[in-house]
Amino acid sequence: MDTFGKQVETSVNKILGSMNKVLQETTVELYSDAVVRTPIKATDAINSWGVSINTSDGASKLTVSSNDEKESVAQQVHAVIAGSKLADNYYLKNDIYYILLLENGGYAGIPLHERDPYPPWYPASQYPRPFTLLTQGANGPISKKAPKGMVKTTMAESANVFRDMCTKYGGK
Repeated sequence: MDTFGKQVETSVNKILGSMNKVLQETTVELYSDAVVRTPIKATDAINSWGVSINTSDGASKLTVSSNDEKESVAQQVHAVIAGSKLADNYYLKNDIYYILLLENGGYAGIPLHERDPYPPWYPASQYPRPFTLLTQGANGPISKKAPKGMVKTTMAESANVFRDMCTKYGGK
């Protein structure tokens, strides 16, 4: 009977290990996709991404010098989450003040003057008005590279990424 219990424990541990590997690799793929979709011309935005486990505070900043570095970004994300457990929560954080503008592809009728009202997503109490520096025009997306956002587009693909990772790591 002792042998059977050890066999069950070994099998369960193997399944949990596979599940953890699938979760980690899915996270690495999705996070690195979102980061490299950030417009490179928005240097502050692309270098403001950070990854952490179980808290959004103290995120490890990712270093990105060009959008062709997905492998480098993936390695950095993996280094942060490598020791994580199945029950851990992962955070991808970007606290640059205009990240929501980039994520939402722009702002129709972007305020260009001091007298214009702040858009609802802008933390007016914390930052000055950067709109004249950020806009390509009074209307339309701020980003030609990511007019539909970075995180939204990545999350739309998440089911496929998860399925691929289950196929790749699920049976091991």
